[in-house]
Amino acid sequence: MVSDLRQAFHVDNLRRAWRWLNTNPDPLYKGYFRHIYRAYAISAEENLADLSGRLKREIFQPHPASKVYFPKKSGIQRPYTLLTIEDQIVYLAMVNTIALRLLPRVRRRYDRQVFGHQYAGPRSRFFYRDWRRSYRKFGDAIRSAHKRGFLFTASFDLTACYDSIDHRVLSYFLQDLGLTQEFVAKLQSHLTVWTAAPAEKRIYQGHGIPQGPPASGLLSEVVLRYFDENQTAMPRSLRYFRYVDDIRFFAKREYDLRRMVVEMDLLSKQIGLFPQSSKISIHRVTNIDDEIKSISHPPEPLRLSPSPNQARMRKRLAQLSPRYKVPNETRFKYVLARAEPNAAVSRRLLHVLRRQPHLYVSIFGYFERYGRITEKVSAELLAVLKEIQLYGAFTAAGFRALRGRCHPDVQPQVMQWAKKTFDRFQPGPHSEVRAAAVSILLTGGAMKWKDILDYTVQEKDWWPRAELLQHVQINQIGQPSYESLVNSLLKDPTVDVSIGAAEAAGANSLNLIIPLSQVNPVAQLSLKRMGLIGARRGAVCPVMGDVVASVNLRWT
Repeated sequence: MVSDLRQAFHVDNLRRAWRWLNTNPDPLYKGYFRHIYRAYAISAEENLADLSGRLKREIFQPHPASKVYFPKKSGIQRPYTLLTIEDQIVYLAMVNTIALRLLPRVRRRYDRQVFGHQYAGPRSRFFYRDWRRSYRKFGDAIRSAHKRGFLFTASFDLTACYDSIDHRVLSYFLQDLGLTQEFVAKLQSHLTVWTAAPAEKRIYQGHGIPQGPPASGLLSEVVLRYFDENQTAMPRSLRYFRYVDDIRFFAKREYDLRRMVVEMDLLSKQIGLFPQSSKISIHRVTNIDDEIKSISHPPEPLRLSPSPNQARMRKRLAQLSPRYKVPNETRFKYVLARAEPNAAVSRRLLHVLRRQPHLYVSIFGYFERYGRITEKVSAELLAVLKEIQLYGAFTAAGFRALRGRCHPDVQPQVMQWAKKTFDRFQPGPHSEVRAAAVSILLTGGAMKWKDILDYTVQEKDWWPRAELLQHVQINQIGQPSYESLVNSLLKDPTVDVSIGAAEAAGANSLNLIIPLSQVNPVAQLSLKRMGLIGARRGAVCPVMGDVVASVNLRWT
């Protein structure tokens, strides 16, 4: 029998994980990695075979994650975890092995009681079933219950569900699925690295799964199904629906709901999760649509094709944001995803942003659809960034919206603010905003060569090092300096950084001025695939020394 680990680390399973990362419909997470995915794809087959070999030989080591923090409606911040490309593949491959064990136990509840993170199966192009279909069925099920006379409802939300999942509890449920102790221990050790908080000295915790990677949704189902399985004896007078960690009960009597909330509270305490008391609401339904739209985890809508009638879109956006306040955020995001840039809409959105900054992802995404932002809107967008300085992710998204689109007359002020922002935010938890500020300065040609070299090579966090090379302008610093920078990044121990440098080396026909043995072995696969080098070279031989002094990289 093939062990769980060998099944997970088989190259076919890693290939599935790689496919699912590329078809992940979440534009937010993919937005941090599109350039890395592109670079990895140059030699994807060779990379996956090499990764499989390292996993089987047990020489693969997970890499500490990069963290960003998103503002929530309440004003606190939600951690978002950026994993290296190889960690994303390994994580999803291991969770796919879990999904194959989990599916027979949960499939019968799909679209009846459970509506989020539905596994699509190993042969599917996507890891999950289409969330839009599941979300629609979730709404249909609630409406059907209400029509049948279930007029009282209770919501049962969990506080920081992903962050609170205890690794020992998770291990218990994984072994209950029949997974081996060896597999469970390997996953638990990886999670310990991926969930560690960035600090001067990383603090490793025994709880939490990373928010952001697509694998985490299904992994959370391993624990959350405990609630589903304990509803088997639920009386006919109750209806139970769950969308991720949002649980809704409907009943014909208020007393039945109170009894169920007490039982759910005990269940959550048994597995170390915590009810969010401020959101537990028992009441009679007055508007069933309000119950549906109050779900707190609808996925961020994809950018949809523009509507042929933009005038109707603009009118609808105004209706959805009366007095610049958005009551129905899900519908607002959906309509905004179809809107084309317009000066009046842009000014309205900036007013909304001041009142509800947690909507920044959708709103700044709208501004990224501009070719060139007008002078007035550019100035007002910059003013919003100056007014709202609490959240690094907010400022970073604003800089990305302005980058390459800002009106020329406002660009000097934007670069000045980017410089101040970079100096104000310290490394560590603020890597994203520092990288966004530097990208503004790089795009505007406002950084000295030494500063470029120091930040892109010496920055402690790996994600900014992988991100910023694509913004360095070769015509501004000259080919010799650019070549030196790329060679320095080819040596980077993080795969994401080095493969980006390899892609740049091939695209710009650069010279390799360091010994080939110093180049990251995975980056060497990219160079070889592009026909720029011959065989890979391992570590420097202590007898032979530096065998390769310079290899000219040219397309063949």
